[in-house]
Amino acid sequence: DSLWMDHIDFMEVLKSEIGLRAYGNHDPIVEYKKESSELFGNMINKIRTETAMFLLNFKINIQRPEPIKKQPEQQLITNSGESNTVKNSKNENVGRNQMCPCGSGKKYKHCCGK
Repeated sequence: DSLWMDHIDFMEVLKSEIGLRAYGNHDPIVEYKKESSELFGNMINKIRTETAMFLLNFKINIQRPEPIKKQPEQQLITNSGESNTVKNSKNENVGRNQMCPCGSGKKYKHCCGK
């Protein structure tokens, strides 16, 4: 952002001074295009250089999470017609579309609810 703002400032200065090139028998429009193209190229090169320097100096700290220890939970499966829920050790009901408490990562209806 700061490089872009500097570029805009340079363009304003160039715009105000380009008229003086006519005294040197140069077409101001052609000179403005040439100078502005050069300024834009310099800005792009500065952006690339600063980005490369940032990426080379950037340090990543990786902290690996501790492995989760699975504790077996006692499940009680009932064949009553009321609902297909399992009561785990925490006295919570597990619905058919919730994640299975066994830790498989599947929905209860596709895992222990069959």
